[in-house]
Amino acid sequence: MAAVRADSRRRGVAAVFAFPVRAGRVTIGVLDLYRDTPGELTDEALPEAFGWADAAAEVLRLQGRARPPTELHPQLTGVTADRAESIRPPG
Repeated sequence: MAAVRADSRRRGVAAVFAFPVRAGRVTIGVLDLYRDTPGELTDEALPEAFGWADAAAEVLRLQGRARPPTELHPQLTGVTADRAESIRPPG
């Protein structure tokens, strides 16, 4: 873990936050946010970050409607079939 922290600092990352991307009650992914200053998110920034996660879920939902359920997004074509099945949004 110390090596990861040191590498992150070298890359300018001082804080990492992860927010669930959900479709209804199902978590379909995670939105990771990185910051170059240490510390917690402010009371104003926290709901905004959850809003970005909700926006990501909506983009995934809309993309799912635009292609047949058996067709993966082009960025996922290198992912193994069983892993791709687990990350494909419902619908």
